[in-house]
Amino acid sequence: LMRALNSLFDSNVSLFTNNFFQIGTFLALVLLMLVNGTGFLLVIYDRSYELLRASSNLDPLTRIYNRRFFMNKAESHYQRALKDQSSLTFLFLDIDFFKKVNDTYGHLFGDEVLKVVAKVLSENIRPVDLCCRYGGEEFLIYLHETNKEEAISVANRIREKIQNLVFADNQEYKCTISVGIYSAQPDSTKNLQFFIDNADQALYMAKEAGRNCVVSL
Repeated sequence: LMRALNSLFDSNVSLFTNNFFQIGTFLALVLLMLVNGTGFLLVIYDRSYELLRASSNLDPLTRIYNRRFFMNKAESHYQRALKDQSSLTFLFLDIDFFKKVNDTYGHLFGDEVLKVVAKVLSENIRPVDLCCRYGGEEFLIYLHETNKEEAISVANRIREKIQNLVFADNQEYKCTISVGIYSAQPDSTKNLQFFIDNADQALYMAKEAGRNCVVSL
């Protein structure tokens, strides 16, 4: 723009006149292009790195947190609860008779069931809560500052929503889940795995009770 104005108001100068002003503005333009190009590449790299880091924390099929990331975050919550002497609540969930789903309808439909169930879970917890695919058809939820009665209410709401799911690819299939809950205050004799194991034990009791139900220890 400076070169254009200079050539416009000075009859002895054109855009192609060879002088220090023309050369200086041209070099400044080239320098700006280099700086902007480098900045653009850095922004793209930074965004790609953030996307890659976020993806490494997610289960590739269900797109909710994976077990490794969940355990790291849950350990932080456990240490904070231990310090503050507040309670911790975990929900262990399992899709009932999931092996029969794969055997009867195929693994592609089984994958669809996992994705839909994970979506229901993520949509029915708060941003401060945590949810992960623990392994296979098992899911684990940490409810932040939630007592046992509130956890039972959350678990039953999730159970009912999943029970009422209708799958477009297979409307005859009815999905149900069993849920185990463990809520307690941490102390020096316990650790994070102790809470998860007890939630798993409650889940086992829910299965023994006939499945499609919630059991709390």
